[in-house]
Amino acid sequence: MDYRNGPDHSALRYRIPGTKDLIAELDIVVLTRDLPDSRLKAGDVGTVVHAYEARRAYEIEFVALDGGTISVVTVEPGAIRPAGPNEIAHARMVA
Repeated sequence: MDYRNGPDHSALRYRIPGTKDLIAELDIVVLTRDLPDSRLKAGDVGTVVHAYEARRAYEIEFVALDGGTISVVTVEPGAIRPAGPNEIAHARMVA
């Protein structure tokens, strides 16, 4: 692979089963349901840090606005969706 212009992540994109959405490592995603044990709520925005074999699960990192990690969770594909081009992040206090 030629990385002179940055890595080519096109080969890393995988379709979430039952949708037209593609998720790749380093993508920004939105949580679709609350994860109370991790202090996360539907709508929280995270980054895919790992996609497991056959894309059966994803590891997502959620960070505070100061850059500190709030939580790293492993979720099934139905628990996330890609962030859309016309969406805006919303700040909230983490309990």
